[in-house]
Amino acid sequence: SLVCLINSVRQIKDRKGKPLTFINFDDGTGVMDGVVAGETLEDCHSILKEGQILVLKGAVEIDDFRSKDLGDAMYRMRVKEVHALDSELARKVLKVVVNIEKSELVSLDKFSEKLDEIDGSFWKEGVCQLHIRVLTDESEAIINIGEHFKFLPTLSNINFLKELFGNESLEI
Repeated sequence: SLVCLINSVRQIKDRKGKPLTFINFDDGTGVMDGVVAGETLEDCHSILKEGQILVLKGAVEIDDFRSKDLGDAMYRMRVKEVHALDSELARKVLKVVVNIEKSELVSLDKFSEKLDEIDGSFWKEGVCQLHIRVLTDESEAIINIGEHFKFLPTLSNINFLKELFGNESLEI
């Protein structure tokens, strides 16, 4: 499973006339090619585009053709699943903690004031709960601030909270 940037997408027909898609992607550590079969492509054709950041799941294997061509072991992925990053975040991120000590806020009162600034529609959907981490000289507590402070953990919503409370304050 990789989070990656899609560099290129090229579609052909296989010997049986079914669509077969070749992709090239970068996960930040290197570049790899991938093969997306027709069955998988049916589920993801609308999001599998150049320039998209996606989650790819599949089996990695040695690419015999490229390995012989370059004289070094090269790999490719047989892609079995493709998901948008936001859908993967929504499935896996169930709690976000604001660390008050690392935030730009100086007190719980300032935190409360910042919460009041957030439009009510932000809290309308989602299952991700917002918590706060509070430290004193002798103890530490993580507080669930309530059931009505649940949101959808999309990349844009998480970035919004980072801007509001401070870039280093969020713990996911």
